[in-house]
Amino acid sequence: DILGLRALETINGALVNAGHKPDTWDWMPWDDKRACGLLSSGMTDGIFQFEGYATRIGGKEMKVRKTMDAIIALALYRPALMNGGQKDMYLANRGEKKANRPYKLHPFFDPRLDVTAGVAVFQEQVMEMCADLEMPFAVWNDLLTAVKASNDKIDQYGQGIMKRTRPIFLDLCAAKGIDKKSALEAWETILGFTDYGFNRAHATSYGLMSYRSAYLKVYYPLEYMQSLLATWAGTKKEVMYMREARRMGIAIGKADVNASGVVWAIDTSKKSPTLRKGLTTIPGIGSTVAQSIVDHRPEGGWDSMDDFVAAVPARPVSGGKEWLKTGFLNGVMATLRDQGALASLGI
Repeated sequence: DILGLRALETINGALVNAGHKPDTWDWMPWDDKRACGLLSSGMTDGIFQFEGYATRIGGKEMKVRKTMDAIIALALYRPALMNGGQKDMYLANRGEKKANRPYKLHPFFDPRLDVTAGVAVFQEQVMEMCADLEMPFAVWNDLLTAVKASNDKIDQYGQGIMKRTRPIFLDLCAAKGIDKKSALEAWETILGFTDYGFNRAHATSYGLMSYRSAYLKVYYPLEYMQSLLATWAGTKKEVMYMREARRMGIAIGKADVNASGVVWAIDTSKKSPTLRKGLTTIPGIGSTVAQSIVDHRPEGGWDSMDDFVAAVPARPVSGGKEWLKTGFLNGVMATLRDQGALASLGI
């Protein structure tokens, strides 16, 4: 998640530097059809939270049409709501008039659930249901502890809390005129949230981030993919994002001492801009070597290997002395050669 946030910050900075928009999110329209269409397409490599298997499927099943759909999807496609059946209930209820919903709790709970098609989707909703029953604060607070407990802690104390709370909940339902069958159905909904559900703020912050990712990928594909690749360089995801960029029709240029930056960059030297591998994508080439090459590169690049060797310092860019003596390369120079990074110099 931290790397995902960093990628978005990098993208925003790239857009600002390119003169696109100010560095706030105020310019971005909500519920953009193309952005939402991407979230529902399943082609979501590189989209915050939506590239995972469950949420990728979730976007397609939800048929995301607006930002709120993305927020709800990130809450629905979690263990608690998938295992508890709420995900399927929501999909069945969605789009139906209230009277025609196949799944519904007692009408007493409607004020808390109508916003999500009669199904509890967020932690706050189940806690509000209990608050409306006038559950004593101490009991309510214990229940909140169980609902918020992570999976590794729920077995330690959460089940005990739920066992103690159940009869209290049923008595409170009876006091409000709710029949036992309906009370038990409501309790099962609450019980399901002990398997880790999202709170509304968490789902909203993630959903907004997902929507923004989709919007940027649709409208600024070069900047978006460049930022992703720069952020995830050297990891398994780098290969996945290279494949995704090619699927999107973006050409990828090899690392080259005359064209590459330190990290992934947009290369505008050709008629059609491409993504150019950074020098640090070459195994064995660190940031110090890459930065030294970039810092000493003249406008328009070098014309020959001799010019290159003469310009860059022997430390840290080793191997040039051997070239001048024998015409052979070793050290860093050999590494650059082996990866094709000297091709523009005829090597």
